[in-house]
Amino acid sequence: MKKTNLFLGVPVQVLNIQTKDLLVYNSKLSAAKAIGVSKSTIRRYIISKKLLFNKYLITQGTCPGIININNTPKDKKKKNEK
Repeated sequence: MKKTNLFLGVPVQVLNIQTKDLLVYNSKLSAAKAIGVSKSTIRRYIISKKLLFNKYLITQGTCPGIININNTPKDKKKKNEK
């Protein structure tokens, strides 16, 4: 089995528009494996800027990691109102 070099891929951001979770993968291949599609599907959706499965917005990213963007001011208001 071949080891994957994390520095060879172009980072890819996958935004789940339903949960507002943003995941950043090291490469198109790792994003494709996580979603369950092919690498070429990821490439096509990056170019077209359309939603994959009416759920995922895929763009080329900057740095790998996991970011949760659920914390919005609207959520803070609800916590303060209780």
